[in-house]
Amino acid sequence: MHYSDELWQQTREEASRLRSELKALNKARASLTDAAEKEAAKQKAREMQRRYDEIIRQYNELKAYRQWSESAGRELLYVND
Repeated sequence: MHYSDELWQQTREEASRLRSELKALNKARASLTDAAEKEAAKQKAREMQRRYDEIIRQYNELKAYRQWSESAGRELLYVND
């Protein structure tokens, strides 16, 4: 995966958006009474949860790379002094 600050920011925003949507969907699911509607909402929640998990994994990889990169940059500053 190629790292960029823009990609990291987009991934962070996508994770936040998905988390909010998932919370809203689960809250709406609780008020459903029709079994078919509940099942459809449950399936949608599963799909959204899979997407959220994927985005979080990607975000964590980017975050780790970013931290490593910043750390490596600081080490290079000390080496050059």
